[in-house]
Amino acid sequence: MAHLADLPPELVLHILRLCDVATVLRLSETCRFLHTVVFDKACWLDIIRSLRRRSIIDHRDAERASELPTEDLVQLVRRASHGPASWIPSTNSESKRLPPLNPWSSTVPLPDPPATWLSAELLPGGRHILINSGGTLSCNTIAPEEPRCFWTYVPQLPGNPNTTHVEDFHFATETSESDLHTLIICLGGEHGDYVDVVELDARTGSHRLLLSAPVPASDTMRSGIFCNPVVRGTLAAVGIHPDRSLYLITDWSQQQAFILEFQFDCTDDDREPDNAQQLFLLDLAPGYIIVRARSASRTEEHLHIISAELAFRLYGRPLPPLDAEIPYADTEEYYLVAQLASDEFREAILITQTITDTTLPDSTDCNRVMQYLENTVGPDDEAHGALRVFADPLHAQAFRIWVYVSATRIGPEDVWDDEYRSGLRVSYRDPGKEDNWCYGFGVDGLLCCYELDVSVPAQPQLRELRRGPAPAALVCAGLTASGHMFASNTLEIYPAFALLPVDWESRPEDGSWTASVAAYSGALTLANRKAIVVHHFA
Repeated sequence: MAHLADLPPELVLHILRLCDVATVLRLSETCRFLHTVVFDKACWLDIIRSLRRRSIIDHRDAERASELPTEDLVQLVRRASHGPASWIPSTNSESKRLPPLNPWSSTVPLPDPPATWLSAELLPGGRHILINSGGTLSCNTIAPEEPRCFWTYVPQLPGNPNTTHVEDFHFATETSESDLHTLIICLGGEHGDYVDVVELDARTGSHRLLLSAPVPASDTMRSGIFCNPVVRGTLAAVGIHPDRSLYLITDWSQQQAFILEFQFDCTDDDREPDNAQQLFLLDLAPGYIIVRARSASRTEEHLHIISAELAFRLYGRPLPPLDAEIPYADTEEYYLVAQLASDEFREAILITQTITDTTLPDSTDCNRVMQYLENTVGPDDEAHGALRVFADPLHAQAFRIWVYVSATRIGPEDVWDDEYRSGLRVSYRDPGKEDNWCYGFGVDGLLCCYELDVSVPAQPQLRELRRGPAPAALVCAGLTASGHMFASNTLEIYPAFALLPVDWESRPEDGSWTASVAAYSGALTLANRKAIVVHHFA
């Protein structure tokens, strides 16, 4: 029987191009011949090209790959999986074996005219940046020789276009070679709020509208109803009405949508503002809806893997017309509402995994601060906890799921030491006490990493890779594919399973910046009214 080691190196390299990184690395451990072939520069150039196509390696790194030695190519792949070398604690032996890549920064011109507020995010591939300047969304190149704006979004909504503004956005890039990016754009307009999904062609500076949907009006909030927009494949979702924890989930290929909520605690038909419900987090993978939520018994945190196909078969409905003005009380006349904890929705849930036990009070028995502590639905500057899903750089048919539980219990208020220094003060009801209300601090943060194997789409497999301690009550504005957490209130970066941040010498001292962190490269985009800076770490 012929063996791989009996083939010429050129043919082995051709076969390796069909394998993912994890398979290539396993083959390198089988014999000296395959180890030599795998660690030939030609093999790692093929790996870099493959990861660039998957929008994991930035264009700048891929374009200069042929000039780099093999050791630097290995480091580029390692950075995509484990984060920048400068983020790895010095006690980790892996950080000592390979030298870090050179850091660099670039400055992006501010939009004209200047706005009172501004946010920015680097698009996958690292060549373009989205800027929301006072409600106007545009896209710029960040090439040092010619930074320029080449696209501005003009929504086509009912009413006066001058009153329409972008409130939030997110993006997904399935393949970076085409420079096509799918964006979910949350809009406020003269006649209400809307969600658009568009495909941006960065080569031509044009876009194609994929979906536009009206959002039910809030009965408790006048503005800021959007949170946590996500898009992946044909799916897009956004949290609407943070105090109620509803997600509008759309499929632009079917032009359908439904609303997902947790089962209400109230017993009457009128959904009054006082009838708070359980909060939950949501992210997407192609064909799947991933949810973290408290269990029905309220003593555990659960991770649910939901089939998007089954969910839309049960609850999908054609989109309402754009001119439909939808009062909150009439939501179900336009969108079917699925309840996560209901028996009917259970048919769409493929996997339920217990993340951890929790003794936190239920969100109906505590103040709004506690709701943000328990999960992340809410204003960005107050939200705590996180759920993020990433394509695995090492496995072609797998996703990494990172879950940050910001606290699992309440520490007493009368004890204040280093254990609680990251904690968030919480008020909550205690039926066993006379005055009913108690105070304490959220403690014992937890970070968990899971692998979702989708090689058989109808039967996904979920496996826990690792779990460990995490700082309590971080305002977690970003989780990377390597599990590093970014705290927006302090602009600090915490390695996975570490309680102290990395030493970042160029960290701005003032807190006037909005910030976002790239999923794989760790590039940090800082923006305020005076500057937009993209910092690439070593």
